Amino acid sequence: MKLFELGMAALNPGRVTDVSFSAGTIYHIHEVVRNVEMAGSSVKLLGLLRDHDPISMRATLVMDNDAISIDTTFIQEDTILRENKLYHFIGELSVSPTNSIELQLRPRVVCDATGLDINLWKKGLEVRRKHLASISM
Repeated sequence: MKLFELGMAALNPGRVTDVSFSAGTIYHIHEVVRNVEMAGSSVKLLGLLRDHDPISMRATLVMDNDAISIDTTFIQEDTILRENKLYHFIGELSVSPTNSIELQLRPRVVCDATGLDINLWKKGLEVRRKHLASISM
């Protein structure tokens, strides 16, 4: 049984539970790391994995001189995270246990983004945000 299935069984033993998760709103690390009002939000972040300790289940994701702590508890044990590689993480933000004015990410999805053109990705995000703003008026 996978971790997700175990968690659902614990929540509702003997019953099938319909659970849905947000795909995560795309943000830059600097937009979320010190914004404690965003605790509980589902986000998608892109960055380089600066360090990773599978024993403590901690990692650090960096982009443009900003960093966020990652709690890898929900990432499957057989997932290999390599330092200095580019990744997308999707998960929920929570207040850091070591610093109450910063957030940490508790991802449930990780995707290797090696080869992604970061500058093009940033431009694409800017265009996407402008478009979404224009259609919501």
